[in-house]
Amino acid sequence: MNITDAFLRNAVGKPYSGAPQIAYGKGLSIRISPKGKITWVLRYNFNGAPARVKLGEYPAMKIKEAQDQRDEYKALVSKGIDPRSDHIKLGVNSPKTISALIEYYVEHSLMETNKQWQSINSLLQRSVVPHIGDYKAGDIELSDYVRMFQIERERAGAKHATRLLYRLKSVLNYGIRHGFLKQNHLNHLKGRDVGEISKPVKRKLTEVEIGAMWVCIDTLPYHETMKNLLKLTMIFGSRISELRLSEKSHFDFDKMVWTVPVINNKMGSKLEAEITRPIPKMAESIIRQQIDIAPDFKYMFPRYYIVADKPIDQKTPYRPSLVLGQMMSGLGYTETRNHDMRRTARNAWEQLRFPPYVSETMLGHKVHKGVMAHYVDYDYLEEQRECYDIWCEYIQKKVSDFLSNQRHISQLGSAS
Repeated sequence: MNITDAFLRNAVGKPYSGAPQIAYGKGLSIRISPKGKITWVLRYNFNGAPARVKLGEYPAMKIKEAQDQRDEYKALVSKGIDPRSDHIKLGVNSPKTISALIEYYVEHSLMETNKQWQSINSLLQRSVVPHIGDYKAGDIELSDYVRMFQIERERAGAKHATRLLYRLKSVLNYGIRHGFLKQNHLNHLKGRDVGEISKPVKRKLTEVEIGAMWVCIDTLPYHETMKNLLKLTMIFGSRISELRLSEKSHFDFDKMVWTVPVINNKMGSKLEAEITRPIPKMAESIIRQQIDIAPDFKYMFPRYYIVADKPIDQKTPYRPSLVLGQMMSGLGYTETRNHDMRRTARNAWEQLRFPPYVSETMLGHKVHKGVMAHYVDYDYLEEQRECYDIWCEYIQKKVSDFLSNQRHISQLGSAS
């Protein structure tokens, strides 16, 4: 039997009568109780004798985390260290208070796995530490947490309290997986118990709105760097961070290819994969204009308020995005943000009948999963190139359609 996320989700917490232990691989297995309690166990040989150690419990410890813990423990065994011994325990150096646990989590996990770690750390420091930071992590009761969420809800709103719950859950689950805590009182709390769950607004543009969006970008009262960033986001359907962090060396004008390295790929650390996109002529013109703005700089989109050869700050596009939405709304169209361009592009590509695998590759999504991922490593580069050319022609046609309506020309000017 294969151990998958789907199997674990369906089995946890439910009556179970199957095999009490199921092997996963390389000594890792799960133990399932009749009541559906799932425990990760590692079996190994130490000094010629069989041994086993408990790693953690599902769902606090997911499959990937169990694999990582297995590999860490097996590395210890290879060095002659028994994972059950006191040699690997942190003892007095382990984080005891909530503040210390948060700091440890940020330093040893969040900074390495999440590019937004600073804002998340700021959230925890501002909304958790003042309330319970000095408490011993193992002594806090559920009622203490609930009271904290109530205070934060009154201070900053219901959605804020819900976001805080999910972030703090991650911290406590990390503490459990690393042996600092024995239980997470928050695992049974849901977002609606402490606040309000945000419902994502799914905006996509109609055909004429695509033309209006391009013209609005072109007339934004911001630096050309910002306009070029938004235009290319619209053309490529990329995440804005992929462009914001890009270097000029990532754009190959001989092969007409833009490569997003693993470090700039949102899913790169998990997939260990770069994104490769062809450069259509419409995008090439904009990219070359952008290079000319700061020809000696390393980064494609450098900071322009205080000029520096560093990527523009992740918060810099926020205000232009708001203004862009206001411009669209003022014209009677859908209020649009920069991320809505990805959804708009994907829906337009569907309408243009682009092959789904190609469209998903253009977005930078992983299209081959499971067994297929081990055998298929194809970037659909030429197929992408053909589709991007069609998409650019489509954008230009919609700009022309939009500008043919004389009511808007005087308000927005012409598109480039």
